Amino acid sequence: PSPTLRARITRIDVYEPPIFMMGGNQVRYGIATVKVTAGIFMHDGTANEVQVAERVVKAILNETPYPKPLGPLQSCTELNTGGDFSVHWGPTIVTDAANINANIDNKNDSGFPWENRFIHISGTNPGDDLFEWADYAVNNDLTMEDPWAGFLAGGTITGIDPGAFPYPLDMADIIATGHIDHEHSNISQSQGADQLPCPDMDYAYWKEIALRGGSKVHYFTHDTDDKFFLEGQGTSRPFRDWTDVVIGEGAGFYFFDTVDGNPPTDTDADGFADNLTPSFQVNGGSWAARGLIFMNVEEFQTAGISDSDASRPDITMFAPGEPYVDANYNQQYDDGETHLNIIYPAVHTDGYTLDVGTPYSISIADYQATGGGIVTDAALSGVLYNSGQFDPQGNAVIFGSIIAKEGMVGGAGGTPDIYFDERITKNEWPPAELELPRVVITSWETDL
Repeated sequence: PSPTLRARITRIDVYEPPIFMMGGNQVRYGIATVKVTAGIFMHDGTANEVQVAERVVKAILNETPYPKPLGPLQSCTELNTGGDFSVHWGPTIVTDAANINANIDNKNDSGFPWENRFIHISGTNPGDDLFEWADYAVNNDLTMEDPWAGFLAGGTITGIDPGAFPYPLDMADIIATGHIDHEHSNISQSQGADQLPCPDMDYAYWKEIALRGGSKVHYFTHDTDDKFFLEGQGTSRPFRDWTDVVIGEGAGFYFFDTVDGNPPTDTDADGFADNLTPSFQVNGGSWAARGLIFMNVEEFQTAGISDSDASRPDITMFAPGEPYVDANYNQQYDDGETHLNIIYPAVHTDGYTLDVGTPYSISIADYQATGGGIVTDAALSGVLYNSGQFDPQGNAVIFGSIIAKEGMVGGAGGTPDIYFDERITKNEWPPAELELPRVVITSWETDL
């Protein structure tokens, strides 16, 4: 404060969070309390040192509530595609109708057959669906397109009978087609929007986190076109420059605000927010983004991005664990439940092969809870949420999840690939390399 005064933190206490009684049970509010005591000192560090003021601040820390998408791509309204983009390692989820140009086999990989959208077919005896399917697979076709792929729509899917709910094909049909990759029990329609909730990230909450700042936390206001100001000041730069880990701010949390700084608002009731920033695209080259990106853009498009570029830093993608029949519905693999024995590839573009001798097993001893790491230079690693629409083109590789509040459109060219990071649903996300904040302050007390 002056040449003769110094401010110094004198004490930091970290202890349990507040505990409340709810329904006769003790419930903690948060994960920790941090109390910081600071003082103002005259003649600091000398024999005449004297403290002339003190201030205490107490904060309650909570775990950062990151979104938990259930698949690589979630469209919170409809989905309309025209290109040959591919979605891997989890279900594409659409709360409304979907148009995939009736190109079922090309756009949607087959997987481990489902009895319904909650549980795989089961049975280990001759005559059972699983036994017959696995036996046919081993003797006629050792490879699988994507054991975890799926497509779930709240409304109808173009090209499928509106009254039909796809279930596992009868083995006679699979034998007749001559290929298990024509099995599409992983596609379900008319599920109802209420059965396919979309991760709706709260604008006010995440904006507050961005405004509080901190290491690797970035808040942006709009300038013009695709340009934004960091913290509302300085020189504006394009979105791709800010988010590229090579030339921008590195990995972390990015929040790009609306035009007016208010929550997305649909003033004319047409189903689209009217205060989102103008549409733009990341076009061409070696864009490399890492972390959580919260956008408020009318339409975000990727175009012309290469699937591989030596200037991008590598990441490691982990395929999901081996699919299994969850007999007791506890959402985890238990010894005695049937699981596939998969030979994982070393390259993400290669297929998956069932073990020749034992295509499936009931032993936890040989169950693989995650696939081996695949090193690649993906364009995006993390989660991208847009309050507007998403239009994937080009050849970008994405690892994580995309959430489009106002749906997915276009896809007229290119073959982008989106791979799901299953760690999101296993409470193992975010990984350290994304440099995202693990805790947030949810309560302050000052002037103590």
